[in-house]
This record gives sequence, structure tokens and C-alpha cells, in this order.
Amino acid sequence: MAASLCVSLIVSLICFNYKGVKGNSIPTLFFSAGGRAVLPCENVIYRNCSSTVWLYSSVTIRGSIEEVAHGQVQQNTDTNRAERLGVDSTCGLVINDVTAEDAGRYTCQHYPVKGRENQGADASVDITVLRVSPLQSVTHIEAGGNVTLQCYLHTHDRCTTTTQGKGLHLSWVDERGKELHTSSNRNIIPRSQCNITISVQLTDLNPSEKQRSWTCQLTADGRVLTSANFILSVKASKFISTPLPVPSDYTGNDTDSSSPGPSDHMGKPLKRIHLCKSLLSSSNIFFLLSCIFLN
Repeated sequence: MAASLCVSLIVSLICFNYKGVKGNSIPTLFFSAGGRAVLPCENVIYRNCSSTVWLYSSVTIRGSIEEVAHGQVQQNTDTNRAERLGVDSTCGLVINDVTAEDAGRYTCQHYPVKGRENQGADASVDITVLRVSPLQSVTHIEAGGNVTLQCYLHTHDRCTTTTQGKGLHLSWVDERGKELHTSSNRNIIPRSQCNITISVQLTDLNPSEKQRSWTCQLTADGRVLTSANFILSVKASKFISTPLPVPSDYTGNDTDSSSPGPSDHMGKPLKRIHLCKSLLSSSNIFFLLSCIFLN
């Protein structure tokens, strides 16, 4: 009887150091969900950041939101992420535990005097977030089951001008970074430049396996920008050994094939038959299997 394998779902998204890609004007930075992003601010006027303002905008909101005003993080009900934001010593914007909703355009401005016009040129940067998630609700899975994962690159403009002309490529890779392709138990579908799925049938799970992982990788002209890793924690059901009930008059000295003794008409030792009858009286399936092996 094959023991079933149960797996619990653990999502682990690894964030590498971001790498930017410059287009004709506004640079784009790439991060993975769950990581930490630091956005540089140029043309700083006051080192204490008292003149620094950070604005956020995306297609999901109207206008722009002031996330940082004169060096202080603002409480905004539109984004509800003040507890994850900060300003570093260079007046850069820090975003902790990056989420897909953080994708957008961020602009650094400087206002030496409150209520007056800003000074210097605005410094804008586009942020994209790579995220892997299961398409179906997964709490456990057995050997031979299926899992489908989606890897999506979130941008502030829904994957239009932000990704155009940058040579971006999404792929699923193995532990050596080699790109995976569709096979007998794996189906990979590139749905768009920012969306690729993988469906896998778990036919090769084994009781000693602790986890299984899949990695989605974003590259630009062969250069790795960031990666997102999805991990399934594998737990094999344990075989519980239960002591066999032994009859009170069973001595434990079975007659072997080299020592003839009392036996039934089929040639089985009577003492083994006695033990087998005791096992058959039990409803435990393991006892019944033991009875078969004894005979």
C-alpha cells in the first residue's frame, strides 16, 4: 500500500539586489515581492531630508499620492502602507516587504520652503514587482496531483510602455538557472511579456523529499534582473508500527523449513496458523498484511 504524501504550502519569494533598465527617459527598477526596495533621490538640497517629497502614481489611482512630505512618511488611506515605508540617510524612499500593489511610478521632489514651488528637476523612477502565486487554492497535495503557478510582472501601467523596448523575458528555470520547457509532466505557457504559467504533475515525490521549489526568472537581453521562488514543503505520512498481539501459548519458536514439526494439510506450521488466526480476528489492516507475510 503506497503511503500518501501531504504537502503544506509555503510561499518563499526571494528578492535579489535590484538592477535598473534605462529607457529613453524614466529608468525602471525590478524587485520581487516580499523583498526590500530602496529608491534613490537625486538633487537633495538638505541632508536632513526636510525638503524632500516623494510622490506615488499608478493606473489604479487618480492623480498622485504624497507618501513622504518634508522627510516624514504620511498616513494615506489610499495605500495604507505607511508602516512599510521609510526614508534613509540619503533621502531615498525605503519600501519594506514589497507587494504587487507597490508597483508604480515614484517621483522625488524638493521644497526648501513649505507652500512654495519645488526647486530643481524632478527625479522619477518606475518600479515593477515580480510575484509568483498558485492559480488554485492549495493547502495540501498528494503524489500524482497537479499544481499550477502564475508568474506575473506587475507594473504601474499594466505592462505597456514600462516594458517595451527593454528586451525583457520571463521564464521558469531549474536550480542551475537553466530555462525549463514543456515536457511530459510539465506545461509552460507564456501568456504575455509579463505573465507566464507553469502546470506540473507531481509524479516523482518520495517520502524523503522535504520540499519542492520552482523559480521564475526575469532577464533583459540575457542579464538576470530578479527572480521569484515558490516552495512547497513536502511531508510524508509516517508508517506507525503497532506491536502484534501474540497468543499466550505462543512460544515464539516457529518450526523452520529444516526442522519438521506439526503442520496442517498445506504444510504450514500449526503455531503459525494459531498466530494467523489471532491476527485475522483484528480489524487492523496492518495485522492482516502481517498474516499474509507470515504465510
